[in-house]
Amino acid sequence: MKPIKLHRFVLAASGLLLLFVLAWPVVRPAYRAVFVKTAGLVNVLIPGDAQVRVRAAKEPKGYKDVEFGLGLHSTGKVYTGRGAGSFWRGYIFLAAFGALCLATPIPWRRRLKSAVIGIVLVQALIVVRLVVPMLSGFSLSPKPGGGRLMELGPTTQRIVEGMEVALWMNSTIFVLLVLFLWAALTLRAEDLERIEA
Repeated sequence: MKPIKLHRFVLAASGLLLLFVLAWPVVRPAYRAVFVKTAGLVNVLIPGDAQVRVRAAKEPKGYKDVEFGLGLHSTGKVYTGRGAGSFWRGYIFLAAFGALCLATPIPWRRRLKSAVIGIVLVQALIVVRLVVPMLSGFSLSPKPGGGRLMELGPTTQRIVEGMEVALWMNSTIFVLLVLFLWAALTLRAEDLERIEA
């Protein structure tokens, strides 16, 4: 098999990522619908009476094109909300993963298989990542009649706040997870032996 030229791979992956980013205005409505639908799955991961309502923003403000409402199942009301951007909270990670998979100089069948499986897994990680700011929002938002929408103990509150900083406010750890997933799904030992600078 031919050696893998690292600089060619980096250029190809960068070019594909640029194409995926430039395609955002075209794919935005479709991806935002997927983001909203899958983000609704956070309700499965959040315990108790807490409920998250996710919808496409009626009037997007800048990059914030999705609205999250925090409420309670028991009342059916939403008490507080926050906006997020489906590009920066989801699409860019899928685009980077897809670019890495498609640029990797391995047989096309393996590239496509890795891309399909990985995109599903990355989207699942995006949903899990959304749970952290939702838990933080519930634990900090007042409930009518006193208390918070979700009461967390002091230790759990500190853990949630730390995870929010690490996973939501700072994307470095999430980017590393995406890179690890790409390497695990796409590369084999013999591929690593073929890499040349």
